[in-house]
Amino acid sequence: MSKALVLYGSEEELKSAAARKILVAAACAGVSLATSTADSSSSTTLTPRSSGTLVLAFGSSIRIGTVNAALRLIASLAPASGLLGESDTDQAKVDGWLSFLWSSVDLPLQVLVQDPQSQAALKDLFDVLVNIDALMLRQTFLVGHSPTLADIRLAWRTNHGLPPPLPAPPRYQQEIPPPPTERKAFC
Repeated sequence: MSKALVLYGSEEELKSAAARKILVAAACAGVSLATSTADSSSSTTLTPRSSGTLVLAFGSSIRIGTVNAALRLIASLAPASGLLGESDTDQAKVDGWLSFLWSSVDLPLQVLVQDPQSQAALKDLFDVLVNIDALMLRQTFLVGHSPTLADIRLAWRTNHGLPPPLPAPPRYQQEIPPPPTERKAFC
């Protein structure tokens, strides 16, 4: 009997960029993922989820509350998908990109949402995106020769959530359309 993979959150959370990253990763990996607005703790004795967070549940015992960890779990369920990379070296690079994108793109965007006048965060984020854009002129994917979790994470962030005048790497604007066609276009 296989364990069910369910993404729990409010209706708004399940439409968020974080949820979309997880849903796209599942689609690219060919992993079945259900969504639910029910309380993720209703069928278990584990600590209930915090308000305002998505939770990825795997069976009745595993609860994951961060996007990067959820992405890694999904990719590990389908190693042939290549979402973690094609080699141990690629896996390390993917992990590095996930951490970098969280700290250098997602966090500054959260600051900008809370304080749209934060010029320091805007400048730092602009510089990071310009550098990523320059890198993407020389290669198709962040790591290796096929899409990885790092590409999915960057694509969704740059297509869904960058305030003007921030540049989105053009490759991602063309390659990652909104759902439901994301799997066909990207994976």
